[in-house]
Amino acid sequence: MAPGTTRSITIGETGRTMLIHLPASYEGTSELPLFFVLHGSTGSRADILATSKLEETADRHGFILAAPDCGIISGKGFVCNIPGVPTVTGAIPGPEDADDVAFIKQSVEWLAAARCIDKSRVYMSGLSGGGRMTS
Repeated sequence: MAPGTTRSITIGETGRTMLIHLPASYEGTSELPLFFVLHGSTGSRADILATSKLEETADRHGFILAAPDCGIISGKGFVCNIPGVPTVTGAIPGPEDADDVAFIKQSVEWLAAARCIDKSRVYMSGLSGGGRMTS
């Protein structure tokens, strides 16, 4: 993946993908901070990247940006599975629903094993339901 680009990558053996943006300054020789941005309920990773302009911020400040889609399909987008917490549909996710907490943890471990990120500098922010997920 070329520095300054965003693309969808499969995270380990999870079967799930997320958008990863490598900053323009990335040379592949250092472990950078990782910043997750989570979309709002019924939104998508593409939506949050388009509105947040965080790719440009990652280029300017030198961090890896990760934008996953949450694991439960809802309308034209997705909602996050916050264990035990109802989604905007009013339903509480069940054991058959994707585990977003586990997926994010696996993503951090996978990127750290690839020596891309510094595990001591992992950050997260989100909009609406994505903000709830960060808590």
